[in-house]
Amino acid sequence: SSVMMASVLTASGLRTGLFTSPHLHRITERIRVDMNEISADRFSALIEELWPDVEAVEQRGDVGKVSVFELLTAMSFVEFRSVNADVQVIEVGLGGRLDATNLVTPDVAVITPISLDHTAVLGDTVPKIAFEKAGIIKPHVPVVCGEIAATALEAIKAVAAAQQAPIYRRGHDFDVTNVVLPAAASDGTLPRQSCQVTWQDHSVHLEMRLLGQHQAENAATAFATLQVLRQQGIKLSA
Repeated sequence: SSVMMASVLTASGLRTGLFTSPHLHRITERIRVDMNEISADRFSALIEELWPDVEAVEQRGDVGKVSVFELLTAMSFVEFRSVNADVQVIEVGLGGRLDATNLVTPDVAVITPISLDHTAVLGDTVPKIAFEKAGIIKPHVPVVCGEIAATALEAIKAVAAAQQAPIYRRGHDFDVTNVVLPAAASDGTLPRQSCQVTWQDHSVHLEMRLLGQHQAENAATAFATLQVLRQQGIKLSA
């Protein structure tokens, strides 16, 4: 969903920063501007620029050592500021409530499907993990939720209510239907799957090379999030 949203924002002419994790091939993939990963030289320059701050934090002695992820998060913020990014898509690293990325107050918070993962850190039940994920919800900031199990949704709704944050849910405010995965093309070209994505009274037919039901659901979540941004005044063409 993060990459889909950043792609649309970039295509709409907005200078877009994208921070994701983990990386697949190169660590520089984690920090992108207009979908282009930063160069190795720029990556090194950001470390050099921030290293005095890392040392200062560690010498202060009250928060322990700076983690690699914390440094990468700071590097992404500095890079996006340096290029005067119009919008940033910041993907949470682990959990949410105590994640380094949770320093920001976003225009919209996005919570994707929740399962038992990182249980040693986030808790050993879905409601406990949902509570950690819901930590990204800020006062009055809209929340977009993908397909969420009932036990997880209750935890998220409770946090959203306490923060007076409007919540938009898959199957309630937006949805994806008619997912069609074609057979492999005989000429070796990549097949495209199609689906119908709806947001309130808007409906769009999509075709994508990203295959699988989960990618269709990601597209629906991205579509809904972009619609919330449009409501807030960010100019995105149909």
